[in-house]
Amino acid sequence: CDWLNLQSSGGQTNINILRMGKMGRLLRISKIFRIFRLWNTVQDFVQRVLTDWAQIAIQIAAIACGTLWVTHLLACVWFYIGQFGPRDTIDECRWTQQQDIVNEHPSYQYACSFHWSLAQLTLGTADFNPCNSLERWYNICGLIAGLFFSCTLIAKLSGNMVGWMLERDGHVQSISNMRRFMHENDVPTNVFLKVQAQVRARLKERPQIHQEQVPALNLLSTHLRSELQCALFDEHLSSHPLLRMLSIMHTDMVTDLCMRAVTLKLLRPCDQLFVAGGMAKEGGFL
Repeated sequence: CDWLNLQSSGGQTNINILRMGKMGRLLRISKIFRIFRLWNTVQDFVQRVLTDWAQIAIQIAAIACGTLWVTHLLACVWFYIGQFGPRDTIDECRWTQQQDIVNEHPSYQYACSFHWSLAQLTLGTADFNPCNSLERWYNICGLIAGLFFSCTLIAKLSGNMVGWMLERDGHVQSISNMRRFMHENDVPTNVFLKVQAQVRARLKERPQIHQEQVPALNLLSTHLRSELQCALFDEHLSSHPLLRMLSIMHTDMVTDLCMRAVTLKLLRPCDQLFVAGGMAKEGGFL
């Protein structure tokens, strides 16, 4: 009876261990999803707050950190293969036996491994060659990965820099055309300085994107488009007592109002919503 109790308790313990192992895997998977969500949140924050030049600088720093981390992992695997890999050649040697790396200081061993792995990613040269089949295949895989990595890195950095330079050239051309216009029309100096200051300030700003500047929204279905319009304007319209009452009594009326008669007008500092004495063609609701 005691033996049966022991067996049953041992079986229950094994089941608990299996359950704990499954829970551990689920927790690790959930942590990975959290990292992805955190990365998306950081990207949204960077795109909303920082300028284009700051975004490019952050992207370059992130690429550099990722490159160093991948290089570190490749270096660790390369050194492990050099220490414990097979000796299937005539010389029966490993790369760590070249120049007596085995007896060197660990810092120098790591520097040699890091140099080799960085040379694979950047298609550079290294002082150590593979001495057996496993090292040779690892070297081949490293060269293939380095080819794709180098092409991707160059394309990413080039695209970002070209986009930034085109935007900067557009700003320079706008200021040049403005100065030419002022000179050709003999604008007074005090007005010219005010115009130039405001133009420079607004070119440095990151303007909010208007709905008409997003062509992808035209691909939405009518139902989803109306739902989007309600999500954009319902909060503002509900703050008005009359419109809030209509939204409760006639939901379709408010939806139709959002689709047909409501739009968002973005104003910058010193912009005028209306001019006193002008003809009223639309109503504004703040």
